[in-house]
Amino acid sequence: MTKPSKKKIGIDFDDVIFGFNRAFIVFQKERYGIDLHYEDIITFDINQVWNMSKDESFRRVDEFLMSPYHDMAKPVPGAAEAINILKERHELHIVTSRKEEVRGRTIAWLDKAFPGAFAGVHFTGQFSKGGGKVLKSEVCKQLLVDTFVEDALVYAHEIAEAGIDVFLLDSPWNQERTMPTVTRVKSWDEIVEKMD
Repeated sequence: MTKPSKKKIGIDFDDVIFGFNRAFIVFQKERYGIDLHYEDIITFDINQVWNMSKDESFRRVDEFLMSPYHDMAKPVPGAAEAINILKERHELHIVTSRKEEVRGRTIAWLDKAFPGAFAGVHFTGQFSKGGGKVLKSEVCKQLLVDTFVEDALVYAHEIAEAGIDVFLLDSPWNQERTMPTVTRVKSWDEIVEKMD
């Protein structure tokens, strides 16, 4: 039996390995008294979910990112086991739309939850108000990524349009129809299975 060739796999951070929305729900409830459930998050535009302006949603996300709630967030179910398997067979890179200013906190969380798992961590700044943004697809092309794991349809389609295979991790906020080149998966177990 031949050994499968090593691939470069790009992996989004928030809600793909880092349980952003589950932690943000706790933060919103305890800090602001807003009580929503994970299943209520049916769009990627959190200002619509939380019924607030874009500026206020950015402010609260920034507050969350610098809070203990961020540091205590759990990995997405199944991610730890899957990453442990995949890192032995492939080269893994985080490509996140987070801004550069939260690099330290992001890396600290990764070092705790996924020590030594990733060859690189790349910040595109797409989820920030200011400039300095780069497309995830551009980073993927520079890295020669073969496959990408994403939860947001907008990024999944952008990356797929660049000719890169995309796994879309099924979530309440990505239930719209996908492009034929985007493969919807229900779990990290399914991703591992399809990678072999």
